[in-house]
Amino acid sequence: MVPEPAMVVVNNSQKDHSGHGDHGAAGHDHSGHSHGALEVADKDQIPTVTLTVLKDPMLGWNAKVVIEHFRFAPENASQDHIAGEGHGHLYIDDVKINRLYGDWYHLGKLTAGSHTVMVSLSSNDHRDLTHNGRVIADSVSIPVD
Repeated sequence: MVPEPAMVVVNNSQKDHSGHGDHGAAGHDHSGHSHGALEVADKDQIPTVTLTVLKDPMLGWNAKVVIEHFRFAPENASQDHIAGEGHGHLYIDDVKINRLYGDWYHLGKLTAGSHTVMVSLSSNDHRDLTHNGRVIADSVSIPVD
């Protein structure tokens, strides 16, 4: 079994998460659903993911995902790896909620307290995309009243 790579927040240093609390993916648990890792070696083509979570005016929360050097490719899910494409995995409090094939996702209502929402990038064949041995991901913590 391949050991799980550590998580990393890529291209997160210039983000403004006003009102969203701390962010970071350290300590995320991928146990039970790993398909291995795929190292992105071309430093000019390292995918980045930026996550923002906004309160929905009606009910719940909306996650907005901005990616660079990557394309969501639902038409190629569960097929061979193609560089620069794949899908995302959405987690709430370290529990995988769903795959992502686009840049918006409605999270619905969350229980009161602090919640961590994370998105990681995966290849078409479900391997975690990594750089320097760390999973390419972004996360935010949100306070829920």
